[in-house]
Amino acid sequence: MKLEEILPQLEAWFLPSEHKERDLPGGGRWFFVPHQLITQRLNAVCPGEWSTQYSDPITTGDYTVIRCELTICGVTRTGIGDDKTFPETNDRGKAKIIGTPPVRAFRNAFKDAAEQFGLCAYLDEQKGRQGKEAFIRYMQGKGDGRAAKFALENGWSGDPTPVSDGPVGRERLMHETTEEMKRLGWTEIQGRNYLKQQFAGKETRAKLTNNELSQFLAYLKSQRSAVA
Repeated sequence: MKLEEILPQLEAWFLPSEHKERDLPGGGRWFFVPHQLITQRLNAVCPGEWSTQYSDPITTGDYTVIRCELTICGVTRTGIGDDKTFPETNDRGKAKIIGTPPVRAFRNAFKDAAEQFGLCAYLDEQKGRQGKEAFIRYMQGKGDGRAAKFALENGWSGDPTPVSDGPVGRERLMHETTEEMKRLGWTEIQGRNYLKQQFAGKETRAKLTNNELSQFLAYLKSQRSAVA
């Protein structure tokens, strides 16, 4: 087995349901694929043809750092993983995140090394314009609207349309969302299904706040390029 023969399988995008979410520092959401699924991919694509070696954890500044050497079909790539040595704690004095710093650094190093072979490398581009749009189209095409929603909430798809709180502003939003849905060829059923999924079970635009309507309008506008 040669590495170049299996690279397309390693680089293949994971299913939408396999993408998990985490909070970004300062707010926002980011998609990632758990290390267990990356291991499964390696076992499925190149069983017996991959291995790892890890350095001992070291502490540098406020971080615990581990190096991972991942070898696939005789080719080795090195990844670096780190995590805060003293993570933030809650009111009861317990860490806010699960796992010890060495374990989290271990997993991060493994994922970083795997990325050198193309596994999940596409996720690094979810903030850039082309990568973001490609990822949104991929997820949306398989019925998952989270990528578009997060891009909007994170400020990567432009700001929601500003609107006053009065009836004139709401009427304009209702009109503009109707027009955008027509441009996209969306039926009312498609609109209700999207709203129910993205806005905590609210099935009609009448139940949305002005801010939520604004978010919905911004999402519809972001889909123009996806259907062009």
